[in-house]
Formats: sequence, structure tokens, C-alpha cells
Amino acid sequence: MARALRCHQNVSLPLAHRDPESARFDRLAGAALRRAREAVGLTLHEVAERSGGRFKPSTVAGYERGERSISLGRFAQLATVYDRPPDQLLGEVLEDIYPSVRGGVAIDESRLAFVEEPAREAMRWLLRRVRERRISAESPVLTIRAGDLRVAILRSGEEPGTVLRKLRPAMVESGGAS
Repeated sequence: MARALRCHQNVSLPLAHRDPESARFDRLAGAALRRAREAVGLTLHEVAERSGGRFKPSTVAGYERGERSISLGRFAQLATVYDRPPDQLLGEVLEDIYPSVRGGVAIDESRLAFVEEPAREAMRWLLRRVRERRISAESPVLTIRAGDLRVAILRSGEEPGTVLRKLRPAMVESGGAS
């Protein structure tokens, strides 16, 4: 019997039907979760105990092997169980997937109209915050640091790969951006 992915609607889909970007995210997120768990010296059974039973050992093992998709909410909960800030752990995954965003990305605010929701609203929110904090932020192009980008991704509620794909129309070369 083929392995299946459990969707929010309780419909099983064969893992082979996941898009390659999602499957890659699942593998890399699982690897980051395993590293975090091993760094604090927890077994899968100890994770179940420490989480008050929210995470079964078999579920965590499936996440770590990349066989199960994990929501951002569950990812953040596990990071907390491992005493890791969720945004830092997510940042490790994003850096593995998109090494080019390690230092941040340059976003042209005038091109946000080409970005799909909810990524567009999350980025507008972030750009407002960045402009409030920066003295010279008159240019429509702002460089968004990787940590701030992680916040926007979490705020959107979408998978990181999906948000970054949606942001591509607004990304520009970072030369000269503030």
C-alpha cells in the first residue's frame, strides 16, 4: 500500500502527488526538527511526554523523515518543545531551501500588486514596519532582512516556499536598496 499524506480535510493523498517544492520543504523541515530534538537530547517518546501528548512518536518520526507535511503551527509548537525560537528554526529551513535569501531580499513595493494574497498583505505590513524604523526609507525598494522575512512568512499563514514563490514578482536586485 502506498504511503499517504493526511490533508486538513482528512483526505489521504499519495505522497507521490505532492509537488516537488512541498516535498523538499517537508524533508528539510524534518531534518531541522531532528537536529533540534537531538541537540536537546530528547527521544521521540520524551517529545511525546514533554509535549503533554500533543505529538505522538510516530508523528514526529514521520515529520523528521519528510514523510508527513507539517503545518507552521505544529512546526512552531515542536520548536518550542525543543527550546528553540520557531523563527530561528524556520530560518534554518529557509536558508537550506533558498540560500539566496540568507542575507535578505530586496522588495519593490510598487510591484506588490503582482503578488498574490495573503503574501501581499503580510509583506505590506512588514514594509510599513520597516519604513517606520529606518531613517532613509524613501525608495520604493527596501531590503528585507532574512529574520524579518521569516516574520512575514509566519504572518501570512502559508508555507514558506509558497510565500517566496508569490513574492518573486516584487523581488529585485538588491543594489542600491535601503
